[in-house]
Amino acid sequence: SISTEAVAAVMVLWFKLSCWCFGPKKKTWKEMKALYTPPEFELALRQASQLSAVCAALLYSSCLPILNLILAVRLLAMYWTSKFELLRGSSVPKRFSHVLALSATRWVQVAVFFHSALAVWVFGDAQITGTRNIFFDTSEASSYVAEASKILGNQLALVVKIVVEKALTPAAMPNAFVLALVVTKWSLGLFSFLLGEAEWQQLIAACQ
Repeated sequence: SISTEAVAAVMVLWFKLSCWCFGPKKKTWKEMKALYTPPEFELALRQASQLSAVCAALLYSSCLPILNLILAVRLLAMYWTSKFELLRGSSVPKRFSHVLALSATRWVQVAVFFHSALAVWVFGDAQITGTRNIFFDTSEASSYVAEASKILGNQLALVVKIVVEKALTPAAMPNAFVLALVVTKWSLGLFSFLLGEAEWQQLIAACQ
């Protein structure tokens, strides 16, 4: 909640006030150092807090769009509070490599996947949105599913049919497109991992 950012700002002010009030009363160098040394800035914990807020909002914002506005306000408050705490009341933070930011982007992709999947499932239901598929004819897709049932089995083919019909609903198509992009990226990453870096680069060069 935003109260966490408020507490962090108050702690910075308390550190400044303590230095101003108790500084002249310190007699030894160790006491002065302990008083005037600001607390550490936990960058990893701050990024974890931001990431949890983003993932939680993305997971449910397809059904509750107001969460996007709440997330924007929360991130803005976290940005200014962290900036104030880092520059005014914290020690020099430890150095982190790009792995921390890279792992955060991967978790955001997972959150986008579940956001899009939930949105397709909700907005693909005609009883909820009150709309039907008016742009695409799913009969052809159903015929492909019928052929796939001979290979995959009736239960799995039924699941595929339901997913296809929901994804082709006009209200669910934008999220279905985003879901397809995420799945495609993951598939290419898995294929690159299995093929190897050198062979993958050669394949890209051959396609170009």
